[in-house]
Amino acid sequence: MILLCDDDEVAREFGRQTLSEAGYTVLTASNGREALDIYRRERKKIALVILDLLMPVMSGKQCFETLRKVDPKVRGAVASGYSPEGPVGDAVGSKAAGFITRPCKVRQLRRIVREPLDAKR
Repeated sequence: MILLCDDDEVAREFGRQTLSEAGYTVLTASNGREALDIYRRERKKIALVILDLLMPVMSGKQCFETLRKVDPKVRGAVASGYSPEGPVGDAVGSKAAGFITRPCKVRQLRRIVREPLDAKR
C-alpha cells in the first residue's frame, strides 16, 4: 500500500490513478497532517509514503520528519517542481527513498516507487 500526499488535487489524482493502474493500493491525503493521521492508523500496511514537499497546513518536510519519529523505518519519496540538488531537495536529505521531479511522467513515478519497494525485500 502507498500513501500519496499532495495538496494539488490534479497531481494527487494523477498519482493515485497511475499507481492504481500499476497494481498498487493507494491511500491519498491532501496535507501533511492528514497523511500523519492515515499513517498512524494504517502504518503496518503502508510500504511507501510519497510527499509533496511544499504544502500548506504541514509541509512534506515537516511531515516526513514527524513520520520518522513515529516510525524510523518509514520509506518516503518526495515530490517537487524544484531541483533535488537545491535547498528543497536538501530539506529531506538522504533519508528519502526517492525524489520525484515535477511535472512527473508515468514511467518516472512508477520507477521511483518500485526502487525502494524492491530494495526493501
